[in-house]
Amino acid sequence: MTLERITCHVCQSPFDWEHDDDLDGWIMDMTRPTACPCCVAKQEADKADKQRAERDRRRKEAIDITRRNARKYTPEVMRESDIEHPLFHKKGWEQLKSWRPTMQKPWMGIIGAESGTSKSRIAFKLASEVAETMAETMLCAPTLYFITSYDLTATVRKLTSNTFTDQHKAQDKLKKMREASLLLVDDLGKGRLSPMVAEELFAILNHRSNHGLAMIWTANSTPDEICSHMSDDIREPMIR
Repeated sequence: MTLERITCHVCQSPFDWEHDDDLDGWIMDMTRPTACPCCVAKQEADKADKQRAERDRRRKEAIDITRRNARKYTPEVMRESDIEHPLFHKKGWEQLKSWRPTMQKPWMGIIGAESGTSKSRIAFKLASEVAETMAETMLCAPTLYFITSYDLTATVRKLTSNTFTDQHKAQDKLKKMREASLLLVDDLGKGRLSPMVAEELFAILNHRSNHGLAMIWTANSTPDEICSHMSDDIREPMIR
């Protein structure tokens, strides 16, 4: 082994570099350090600080965008839900607020047979917080789509519109429902789903299930009741 005296190009202090005697010249030139260990450590610390600051910046930006998007999709009456309000189902919120989707269980269904149980308020509030968690983890804003069952039905009906613009808009909405990072469907199955709406809903759920995409839904009825009138080839996989 040989010790070579080198001058650090950063602090100009001399330091010793130990290397094998039999190193080829070009290898020695490639591996010879230009900065002393102290300066190298400082450079690495500075780099880590910059990377951490960049992650923090991206995280904050993603959360800010996600909050704006979630607010845009949330009905105005649902935006300022007060969990301390006497009519708010605080116990239900406490049970559900920590839920986050996983690849194994990306779904959350909230069923309440009676109105006034806060299931829609809880769902929109939960969706907003889940979206923020996703943004914080991914360091980018997730794509969101919040829709009511009535809007879904109206969208499907427009697929048969005589106007190309209506058809195109409907197809675009359904595509967003299929592919959004997080989908919320409020009052799922409210009213009898027509065969065409049921087929489109199945296509959405099937795509999302195959890709492990997160979804929150609310309903007044159980999946069995919602799907009871559907055709056999859709009913069982829809319930699953």
